[in-house]
Amino acid sequence: MLATFPAFLAFTALLVLTPGSTTAVVVSHTLAGGRAAGIRAALGAALGNLTQSLVAGAGVGALLVGAPVARRSVQVAGAGYLAYLGLRHLVAAWRGWRAHGVAAGTFEAALQPDTGALRDGLLTNLLNPAITTFYLVAVPTFLPTRTLRLGQDAPTYVFYTAIHVGLALLCHCGWASGLARLRSAWSGMTARVVLSGLSGLALLLLAVRILR
Repeated sequence: MLATFPAFLAFTALLVLTPGSTTAVVVSHTLAGGRAAGIRAALGAALGNLTQSLVAGAGVGALLVGAPVARRSVQVAGAGYLAYLGLRHLVAAWRGWRAHGVAAGTFEAALQPDTGALRDGLLTNLLNPAITTFYLVAVPTFLPTRTLRLGQDAPTYVFYTAIHVGLALLCHCGWASGLARLRSAWSGMTARVVLSGLSGLALLLLAVRILR
């Protein structure tokens, strides 16, 4: 484990620092609902990562990789969910733009219910093919046997899972904390509407990217 740990840490750090669909969901919730909403999305994403690891370790994920139809179904489902989130932001931005007199709090509440951020973070990573590939293909290359044999590699696999989940959570909470300041600076309703619209467009573009 110690021999491969530096390489795994560098690889994982690069992975979590590269913005993707999970980052977009955390950012969109932060801009719409503040730091607390962004952190809830980050916690949901962490739970999704942990679930993906357990599924891969149990051998269920290998069935997905070996079945092109199942793999494509997950891609379509993941892209569809991101598209849904993007459209939700665009609709909220449009309604906020039309209703100039609406209170900011009312606009945010309509866009992000209390349970929405956690759920969106969870489902985004559960339906993220990149996370599935990470645990089924990338992580085993750093294990002693170079395969996912948990009878022998369980301690290393659990340790590396904890590293990935922890680094990703730390990174996403950092996004939430940093962008919460931007949100505070752009406190006007027009700015909030623009940010929501941009978040929606970014999520839609990511949905298209996943389908390619």
